[in-house]
Amino acid sequence: GTQNVGREIEVDAARTSGNGSPDCARQTDADVGGHVFRAFRLFLGLVLASRSEVKRGEWQGYREDLFEIRPMGSVAYKLGLVAAGLVDATWTLTPKHEWDVAAGVALVLAAGGAIVTGAPEETRFNRARPLLTRLLAANPALIPEIETEIARRG
Repeated sequence: GTQNVGREIEVDAARTSGNGSPDCARQTDADVGGHVFRAFRLFLGLVLASRSEVKRGEWQGYREDLFEIRPMGSVAYKLGLVAAGLVDATWTLTPKHEWDVAAGVALVLAAGGAIVTGAPEETRFNRARPLLTRLLAANPALIPEIETEIARRG
């Protein structure tokens, strides 16, 4: 299993198989679309960011009290860590080519995670225009909170 290493963010739920298993918590189980999720609270979410985007200052302005931002290369590797439940989320601030993310997206979805793209057609791969304008990967329960923070930052 995974370990909770003192992360600090309120999380509504995490899938009990994959996507994390915290050591702390008041927890309840909820059935969402046939998947059992365990509700709990963590204290700081870990979000993986593009090392290049961080160097360019593109991640400035996010509320650091909500989550820890850790720069890391390879979007495929970041998606794999989300799928394994070792981190809470990753998202991109610049477009990505589908060949860079297809395998990682498959892993996240197979683990019960959620993927959000810039447009519905971007969820299909092998398109004539293979660029995803946006990509967010996380536990489904975290998506609304993340979307709110992304919109707040602008």
